[in-house]
Amino acid sequence: MHAITTDDVAFVKFSLSAENASGTKVGQLLLESIGKREGVTLLMDRAYEDNKTREFAKELGFALVVPPKRSRKKTVE
Repeated sequence: MHAITTDDVAFVKFSLSAENASGTKVGQLLLESIGKREGVTLLMDRAYEDNKTREFAKELGFALVVPPKRSRKKTVE
């Protein structure tokens, strides 16, 4: 299950996918479906923490808060 929520109980959007589906692709589709959100803080699980998803979320205006994957070699802004 992939979800965009406003808090711990209210869903904005959610999607179910097969276990082997790319979480980052589904995450990007969910973000795209809610559109631009200038200045809104987006808390992301590290499962979605790839450069492409980060850039896409920034293009939509989100302020990102996401822990880096343990395998990330370079610091991101």
